[in-house]
Amino acid sequence: MILIADSGSTKTDWCIVFNDTPIKRIGTKGINPFFQSEEEIQQELTHSLLPQLPEGTINSVFFYGAGCTPERAPVLRRAIADSLPVIGNIKTNSDMLAAARGLCGHEAVKGDDKALTAQEIEGYQRFKMYRCSSCHVGKSVGGQSFEYMDLKKAYFEDRGNPLGSDEGLKGFTGKAEDLHRFKVPNLRNVELTAPYLHDGTVTTLDEAVRIMGVYLSGMDIPKGDRDLIVGFLRTLTGEWNGKPLAGEAVKN
Repeated sequence: MILIADSGSTKTDWCIVFNDTPIKRIGTKGINPFFQSEEEIQQELTHSLLPQLPEGTINSVFFYGAGCTPERAPVLRRAIADSLPVIGNIKTNSDMLAAARGLCGHEAVKGDDKALTAQEIEGYQRFKMYRCSSCHVGKSVGGQSFEYMDLKKAYFEDRGNPLGSDEGLKGFTGKAEDLHRFKVPNLRNVELTAPYLHDGTVTTLDEAVRIMGVYLSGMDIPKGDRDLIVGFLRTLTGEWNGKPLAGEAVKN
């Protein structure tokens, strides 16, 4: 029996698989080791998940969720090991990795290390290291929150030429605190959807990554690391009815 989890801060979707067939789905509250202690996670697993599990032991657990950073993932693994009847491996990764594996086919979902090249995996690691995955989360790799475009530095002052669209969410809510807040775009098929940003002023993925690093993460991402991140972003391009999506991919 295999237990797979897709988790955010508000809810966790669990799927129990036996002989490659899903046999039960369970919903619980969200689990995020970045915000929760080991004891709090244990309590949620013991009270909400364990009573709903079929009888028997769990051979493997694959947990994909927000907050599963290299520093906090061990907290989650210990909580799972102490709360559930697991006799095999417990693997915890960011929900971003689940999205990437999902886009690369069935073998990738099962954890095939060859689904992404070594360079693409390195790009994914940089994506996390520069905090891109703090906002770009879930199966769509984004689209779930509103964030400030000038979180770390004055983007609008540096760009100049004020635009009506610069108000962001404030233009809809009228609330001062929503000024310069924009919906985080999802990154699926991002290489086919230029130009970028709310103002459409950026035509390359490299420049979009550079700007996000400076103004959202507060870091100047070196060109080599940007190249790796862009390589990973290109793996998020999907297919429709077994055929590659139409469109012209940006060159850099």
